[in-house]
Amino acid sequence: MVRRLLVAACAVLALGAGTGSPSAAGLADTGAGDAAGHGRRAHGPAGNGPDGTAPDDAGQQGRAVSDLHVGRADPEAVHPGGSTTVHAFVTNDGPDRTASGFTVLVVLPAGTRAEGPFFPESCQVSEDGRRVRCSFPPGLSSLRSATALVPVRVAADTPAPSTLTGGRVVVVGPDDPDMSDNRQPFEVAIVPG
Repeated sequence: MVRRLLVAACAVLALGAGTGSPSAAGLADTGAGDAAGHGRRAHGPAGNGPDGTAPDDAGQQGRAVSDLHVGRADPEAVHPGGSTTVHAFVTNDGPDRTASGFTVLVVLPAGTRAEGPFFPESCQVSEDGRRVRCSFPPGLSSLRSATALVPVRVAADTPAPSTLTGGRVVVVGPDDPDMSDNRQPFEVAIVPG
């Protein structure tokens, strides 16, 4: 009995050695995995491969380079007191997949307030309800996108028609050397109810 437990424990340790705990966010979408269907990470710490060497898709000096880009996306028009959703749309223009996580910050115009539920669920809201910070895991492939969904409530006393300005979406990630395209403004159009 004790011998069987030791053999089982050794098998579990052998399967988990060097791969980290598998998660949907951290796995490469290359189909890599062992015979039992366990996935392997595309990159180890600091963008290195699991064996300590630079992965094939690494940028200069073995470090992943992924150009994150925020697209302009104004939310649908809304009446005073109503709600709409900000789609914070981020694309990885490559050349590599993101080896590190990245953060999307949504800053709302005056006269609006964030009101969940959010996507992803891990988004955090500031006390004044005008800043929402959403964290995304590593592994966003080149030419793929990620979107944070932030529902917004407009104040009931907002004049209509009008346009609320001052909103913006910002993305920050350690693999992104070009910050010139990491910020986009957005506006909220207010229409009569």
